[in-house]
Amino acid sequence: MPYWLSASFKLAIAASVFSILPSYLNAIAQHFALSSKLVNALATVELMGFAVACGLNVLLLRKGVAFNDRIVLCLLCFCNLASAYITALPLFFLVRGLAGICAGLVIVRCYEVLSADKHPDAAFGRAIAIQMTATAGMFLLLPFLIEGTDSSVMFIALGALVGLTSLQSSLPSFSAGEEQKDIDVDYNTVFISLSAIAMVILTHSAVWSTLGSAASKHHITLDEQGLLFSVGTLFSIGGAMLATLAPVYSRKKWILPFAIGLQCLVVSLMLTGQERYIFTIATFFFQLLWNLIVPLVMGTIVSGKNGGVVVRYTLAAQTFGAALGPMILVPGWVLPEMLIALLITYLLVSSSMVLNKA
Repeated sequence: MPYWLSASFKLAIAASVFSILPSYLNAIAQHFALSSKLVNALATVELMGFAVACGLNVLLLRKGVAFNDRIVLCLLCFCNLASAYITALPLFFLVRGLAGICAGLVIVRCYEVLSADKHPDAAFGRAIAIQMTATAGMFLLLPFLIEGTDSSVMFIALGALVGLTSLQSSLPSFSAGEEQKDIDVDYNTVFISLSAIAMVILTHSAVWSTLGSAASKHHITLDEQGLLFSVGTLFSIGGAMLATLAPVYSRKKWILPFAIGLQCLVVSLMLTGQERYIFTIATFFFQLLWNLIVPLVMGTIVSGKNGGVVVRYTLAAQTFGAALGPMILVPGWVLPEMLIALLITYLLVSSSMVLNKA
């Protein structure tokens, strides 16, 4: 199996908790009968594990230690299976925090492998398409499993998926000797590159967090919303697959600014459109454009001479953006905020392309 394909499968499974976060949080709430405040706290602990993994990976590299992703996947499998049977809440928090770190380590390794591809834009596009396909499958199947039994089945299913993934061969690792010395690193480029991907994720998570209420204003029921977002996943896959095409990633210098500008129009229609069909079409295009933008930006920031440093902190930047997005929204000012955020995103992405010579 090609390394990019193995990395794509591992990325899809390791990041599954983040991908299916709404269903995951509902399962946790049922599992322990927790308040929404505690559920959000638990999600924060696990997602922060992703960021901790970035620092741990760098520390291991500096010590000359290369972890085996199969061993980490086995540990993640154990954490998921154990979560199904743990009844003590403090221990559950601890295990889920460890699961977040394990998942983060695997994701960082997958990013390193994908960034080493001859065409990283295409590699990330294929990986995101596989991730979206896996996410759609889990969104459809996991609720049925939970309804037929109980919420602990979700953790067992996730553990089984991780266990199967661990059977794949190990991914190649960057040796400590290949790590760039501090004196060779352009920290201005690194900061702008990480800020660019953080803003891309921030704008997406902010808009995504408003879609439920926006859909309700158009009298779209919860069942219809599930169908709407499931169909939208197909557009997500389409956007990611567009990024794998040579005519697209070879012209990203023009396509990325155009896509971000078009996203401004799409977001405006989503948040202000009066007609239900306009909201529906805008939602589909929002998902398509976002999954076109992400792999092209990822391919840009990891392809420069500082790419080896950038890729090790990319997951931390994405986690920061995902967590901050919903927090910046002010009622009544959502659209102006998002347009300003997209403008900042455009400026950072354009700067990244210049600095990394896209």
